[in-house]
Amino acid sequence: MFKTVHVILAVCCLATVVAGSPVAAKGGAIRVIYENASDPDLNEIAAALREERAFDEITAEVAQEIALPRDLPVRFTECGQPNAFYVPDKKEIVFCYEMIALFFNALENPEASEEEVEDAVYGASVFFLFHEMGHAFVHLFELPITGREEDSVDGLATLLLIYGEAEDAAFAAVDNFDAMSAMFESGDTELPFWDEHSLSAQRAYDVACLIYGSDPEAYAGMVAPELLPPERAQRCPGEFEQKSRAWEQLLGPYLIGE
Repeated sequence: MFKTVHVILAVCCLATVVAGSPVAAKGGAIRVIYENASDPDLNEIAAALREERAFDEITAEVAQEIALPRDLPVRFTECGQPNAFYVPDKKEIVFCYEMIALFFNALENPEASEEEVEDAVYGASVFFLFHEMGHAFVHLFELPITGREEDSVDGLATLLLIYGEAEDAAFAAVDNFDAMSAMFESGDTELPFWDEHSLSAQRAYDVACLIYGSDPEAYAGMVAPELLPPERAQRCPGEFEQKSRAWEQLLGPYLIGE
């Protein structure tokens, strides 16, 4: 479990993601709540996150950059299932401890050290936290999203990590999606074609594409059939620019001015 949080992310440069003149006044706070869990293993995760204040600094940086119309609670809790979601009626984000436990299972690697696994789990958790913040932004600001909202906020989460120089967390999300896809392929579970999310394998390629598209020269080694096929890679710089411009227009009016 989280004995220490080894990853320090220089994240949440929303002013970098969203080029333009900040115009909004200071907004609401993002309050992180770590609830106790009845399951001993999950409560160990809860205690570690609470002690390390694992997500407090990251969420505070977001709140300093974007003018939320109200406070946004982020509640880490025991849910009975691995999940993370935004609750529109309560205007809060719920992040289940079971989700973090699932990341440990999915990202377990006998060739990696305990510290490396913890870093990967933390990175994947940050990605999904930003994903749910994207849902909150869409709802609270009534942002016009065409296409799948799930794909759109995956893009925002990836952009925040890229511009925040936390690409390792984005790569951890790719690894997690790959692991989730492998779990479906190896089991008897039917692929959820009906779900509002893209399939895990597709999400892995989409996140990888944005990472590569942000700097094709630096990430040239990513172009390979098993990670990012050349046919997709050639379009990734354009996809990166398109998504960056889209979120610039959507969030620009809500940046906090100096």
